[in-house]
Amino acid sequence: MKPSTAYSFKVYAKIAGVALLSALIAILCMKHLWLFGLIALVPVIALGASLYNNMSKSATASDSLIEALENDDDTFIPPRHHLHPAIADNLLRIRNLISEKQTVISGQEQFFKDIIEFLHTGIFCILPDGKIKTHNRQTLELLHRNVFTHVRQLASQNPPLYKIISEISPGETRQLATATESLLINAATIEINGELLKIITLEDIDTTLSDRDVDSWSRYSSVIAHELKNSLTPIASISRQIINSTEINAQHIKEQIEPIHSCASYLINFINGLSSLSQLPEPIYSLFNLNSFLNRSAILAAHILQFPIERIKIRCSDSLYAHSDEGLLGQAMTNLLKNSIESLSETAEPEITISGFCNENENIVIDITNNGPEIHEDIASRIFIPFFTTKSNGSGIGLPLSRQLIRRCGGTLKLTAIAPHPVFRITFP
Repeated sequence: MKPSTAYSFKVYAKIAGVALLSALIAILCMKHLWLFGLIALVPVIALGASLYNNMSKSATASDSLIEALENDDDTFIPPRHHLHPAIADNLLRIRNLISEKQTVISGQEQFFKDIIEFLHTGIFCILPDGKIKTHNRQTLELLHRNVFTHVRQLASQNPPLYKIISEISPGETRQLATATESLLINAATIEINGELLKIITLEDIDTTLSDRDVDSWSRYSSVIAHELKNSLTPIASISRQIINSTEINAQHIKEQIEPIHSCASYLINFINGLSSLSQLPEPIYSLFNLNSFLNRSAILAAHILQFPIERIKIRCSDSLYAHSDEGLLGQAMTNLLKNSIESLSETAEPEITISGFCNENENIVIDITNNGPEIHEDIASRIFIPFFTTKSNGSGIGLPLSRQLIRRCGGTLKLTAIAPHPVFRITFP
């Protein structure tokens, strides 16, 4: 006989026993056989207590299952002692079904969390009491914070941003501009479990537009460079042949050809720099010591521009290692250090500081600063635009090329401070 059938038979037998004994007691009482009625009442009470015990255990098992589910305990197993096997099986099945649903929901939540971590847009959710329910790493980077648990934390750090986030309505878009960055702020709402959450997205406008500008310049410059180089190369070659020729004796002809050759050579060099924006090699990643890398970059830049190496200070732990393309990153570092050295031409005691460290998001950060003059806001907004330069002999390619090189390695290059001294920051994973 199956356990469930045997259990049902026992329950039905107890119910039948209670019914029959109750009828017997009623007959005995009608015949005034009180003593026999009391004797018959004893098994009725025993059978009733047994039935109540069975019902109580079923109720207790149900309550235990509900409590386990409320506490996310998936180890609960319904007790089978004095419990109908079918009820025990059903409780176990309910537990398994709910556990499976919870696993699916947890997997979906983790899936969406992983997705927002890959976004270049900062996103976070605010509970009605101002607490932060969730956020991604980009949010911390854009807010320049290590921890973000409550929206009030922005009140002292960035009052204008705190005011916008507090006042912005769902579906509204606002912009916050500072000297070093511009943020685009969007808001939306969503209701979860009866709570109305405010969703805020933050986007770095400067970086987004800069990346698009560089992409556009790369496409156009490739075509322009190709056409110009094809036309200028023969001019430079022929003019050089005329200048070096021993068959032409007229000095004034050579003197007139010389400027043509100089202009053609200059334009070819300029076009080679233009081509470098659109013809970057694929990165080859390797693990290297960051402190040694920064020292080598400093020595190279100082040698190129005849700058005293002792005036370049490096702050970096010798135990810190980076994983990137050392060649591409080195080229970008050389450009940035050359730019920094050139900006110190009128500084009495020039000094450059290079800091390498690992931030709270486990990204490698390199800060390059000097004690030179501040950068004006109007210049800072255009400093990464290709061909923009404040130097009389500059090409305006160095900084855009550096940003493109670092971007090729999966990192970013930003001007994070303009006063009292400029700070360029490289960040890469």
